[in-house]
Amino acid sequence: MVRLKPVILWGQQRTFGSLKLMASFELSSPHPRFGGLSALTFSADGERLIFVSDRGHWFSARTKHHPDGALQALVDWRDGSLLGPKGEPFVGKRRDAESLSTDSSGALFVGFENYHRVLRYAHGLGKRPTPIAVPPELKDSPGNGSLEALTTLPDGRLLLLCERFRHPDGSLRGWLSVGTPAQKPLRWQSIHYVGSDDFNPTAVAALPTGEVLVLERFFSPFRGMAARIRHIDAADLRPGARIKAQEIARLDRGLIDNFEGLAVRYEKGTGSTHLYIVSDDNFNALQRTLLYQFRLSK
Repeated sequence: MVRLKPVILWGQQRTFGSLKLMASFELSSPHPRFGGLSALTFSADGERLIFVSDRGHWFSARTKHHPDGALQALVDWRDGSLLGPKGEPFVGKRRDAESLSTDSSGALFVGFENYHRVLRYAHGLGKRPTPIAVPPELKDSPGNGSLEALTTLPDGRLLLLCERFRHPDGSLRGWLSVGTPAQKPLRWQSIHYVGSDDFNPTAVAALPTGEVLVLERFFSPFRGMAARIRHIDAADLRPGARIKAQEIARLDRGLIDNFEGLAVRYEKGTGSTHLYIVSDDNFNALQRTLLYQFRLSK
């Protein structure tokens, strides 16, 4: 269903800050629903990559890797429509899925923009979800540029980051859940995420250590497009914190497209941490769906 075409990089550069490029593919498909991939995560067993699109669809595939850990292929593709709590497919702006995460039980959390909400899919994305209470401040956020990134921390808490919704001091708004989503009603504690250089968060993913990686995007019609990965220490994830993440890698020139999704896969046998990022082609023939895999330096 989905074809993977290896991407030849500009200048054959393989190292980007703390990241080493392991594999690079362009994904394409004649399937009319394929495209607009805005988030990805791994299944709890680490075997399948799962994607959601900003038109309310999901896709998943089983990964095949070389002995050195490099991604070789994606097989056994599956797809479907995201459903609402009553089993209804989403239409219009209600289908704008922008973030995705998995917890240790295998439950999937999907964050949506425009109609800002988080849904918990305990039994797969093709099943009925349970709504998760979101921070009340989200009702005042812009339709586009709000709930762009979420991840599940190793202790079960959720972390949310906004793309352009700001505190009065100019920092970006974020929240940590008080406890896990199983606790009702779920409460949230505010944090401040300090951006820089006109980059904005598009995805976030937690490491097994409790550290967090943030994918950020920059775009200007005059200065072009770029992306970077920033790192947050686990100790900085506390209520009220003003977080200044550290840049560990920057992607630009021939490598770049509209990257919006980030997933992390930890290999217990080798101790290696691999990052996977995907670009959203916006269903635009001039853009591509790119999937890159990196190894994080220890």
